[in-house]
Amino acid sequence: MGNSNSNLKYLSLWDNKLIGTIPNSITNASKLILLDLDNKSLSGLVPKTFGELRFLRALNLGFNHLMTESSTAEWSFLSSLTNCRNLKYLALYSNPLGGIIPTLIGNFSTSLQQLFVYDCKLKGNIPQEIRNLGGLIELSLFHNDLDGTIPTTVGRLQQLQGVFLYGNIPTTIGGLKTLAILSLAGEIPKTLEAHLQLELLNASHNRLKGEIPTKGPFKNFSSRFFLGNYALCGPSRLQVPPCKQYSNKGSKSTALFFLRYILPSIISSILIAIFVIFIARCRNKRIATKLNQEDLLSPVTWRRTSYLDIKRATNGFNECNLLGKGSFGSINKLTFTDGTDVAIKVFNLQLERASKSFDFECEVLRNVRHRNLVKIISSCCNTDFKALALEFMPNGSLEKWLYSQEFFLDILKRLNVMIDVGLALEYLHHGHSSTPVVHCDLKPSNILLDEDMVAHVSDFGISKLLGEGDDSVTQTMTMATIGYMAPGEV
Repeated sequence: MGNSNSNLKYLSLWDNKLIGTIPNSITNASKLILLDLDNKSLSGLVPKTFGELRFLRALNLGFNHLMTESSTAEWSFLSSLTNCRNLKYLALYSNPLGGIIPTLIGNFSTSLQQLFVYDCKLKGNIPQEIRNLGGLIELSLFHNDLDGTIPTTVGRLQQLQGVFLYGNIPTTIGGLKTLAILSLAGEIPKTLEAHLQLELLNASHNRLKGEIPTKGPFKNFSSRFFLGNYALCGPSRLQVPPCKQYSNKGSKSTALFFLRYILPSIISSILIAIFVIFIARCRNKRIATKLNQEDLLSPVTWRRTSYLDIKRATNGFNECNLLGKGSFGSINKLTFTDGTDVAIKVFNLQLERASKSFDFECEVLRNVRHRNLVKIISSCCNTDFKALALEFMPNGSLEKWLYSQEFFLDILKRLNVMIDVGLALEYLHHGHSSTPVVHCDLKPSNILLDEDMVAHVSDFGISKLLGEGDDSVTQTMTMATIGYMAPGEV
């Protein structure tokens, strides 16, 4: 299919229920930047020719029935993918790939930021070579059969923000086939009866209680292994009191306790896990689809803008282009000659501290770069006029969505906004350099939403740069809106 589409850059076919195999000819579309084949029905082997897509930035093969050549193969298709030096997003989740995580995972470029290989029937250890993925932000390997320890080399991944490994330790102690040492408290788990290779268990002199298991390896254990416990019970040969027989009333009480307390907790945990997976998948889709736009506002898009350009584009600052007013000026919509929409923040220099606010906002924004911070497109500065051209946010501020009767945010969108703002603050406080930035004016009107409802923190006019050493613990003067200061923003 790639033979006649050599100029194709973006191909998204997810959720179309396509069947069959992935054709090798797809790599003839050599200019592909994004390829999304999340379809639930594709099968066969993962092609080894993806490495020919040298411009590829996002590859999503999730939720299919794709396999490697054998269950023990070290995923030979990955060797080809390591040639994609611009790859940032790789998703292989929910495919029966099997085998182990190959050591050549470390051969990927440091440009790789997100790696999703959950629910793929993986076994073995996480390889030490994971340390080579210096640009990794998120690593998801949950719901596999991984064992061993988390390699200490993960600590070298300084950009890492999320690691998801749950659903890998066997769920019962009987599944620990290579158990060597066991330290116990509370009751002795009945699941140990399934550990047929267990030859020695010394549970003496603990604060154990409850019934001693009697099946499996426990048939051969003597009383000396259970001495010095204050509430164990079981067979007389173990020199412990007999266990009380539960009456029907006791059984009913136990069942009632289970239904009232235990079962709701289990159901809640399952629902939370499903909700988290759903949110993760939704965010992954959004990131993959927007990848070509989100990370490409590089310095090459910077342009110089004159006062006359701004005045002409806003029809002499006509109020029909007015987006809003702030403490130090107004914000107008402007469209450049190439059709790019931007928000022009014009500072009222007659107001006290307006000029200082402009200088400080420039100082902060030129030193930070994060997908959840508003970016500067251009600026204009002379004696009588100062303005910033910022990326335009079509969905306006969070304040509009929270307090207007004409707009509505459901719980999922609200949670996504909170996550976006939290990531931005974490970056400002700890992530971007040795000098933390404190926003000082975090409120709904300063949180802007783009066309995909991704939140961006804006307005750094009164923010603070905390210096190193003793200065880093100095409190900044409180100037934010009462009721909207975030924890730690003092």
